[in-house]
Amino acid sequence: MRRFLFIISILLFIFSGCEHSTSHHQHGLHEEQNGMIDVSVKLPEEIKAEIPFILELHLTQDGNSVNIADDVRVDVWKDRDEAKKTTYEARFDKDGIFLVELKIDQSGAYKLMYHVTAKGQHVMSEVLFVVGEGAE
Repeated sequence: MRRFLFIISILLFIFSGCEHSTSHHQHGLHEEQNGMIDVSVKLPEEIKAEIPFILELHLTQDGNSVNIADDVRVDVWKDRDEAKKTTYEARFDKDGIFLVELKIDQSGAYKLMYHVTAKGQHVMSEVLFVVGEGAE
């Protein structure tokens, strides 16, 4: 009986040390949180090669704009060539909106991954977009 209780105690100790896994896209850094940070990405309808454009990231939490963030940046790379990604820092504009000015030199399919660290959370996700031919 003692041996059985000892084994049960060991198993409880081991399992009590296991943590639940968090989502790959949203990681809470602190215990006390309200809702998760939501990021909406706005790109121009048409993006042309060699012409600068503005990427807009709108940060909200529980329906309210998030104006203060520790880090807002995006990685951009040509689809299937992540090794050649470039990182851009976003700048705060107003009402939870952070802006990144981009200029893509070649047409094709691209991906961007935003990284937002705010209110003790880190949120990241990929977005696919297409760049067309530049102005003639």
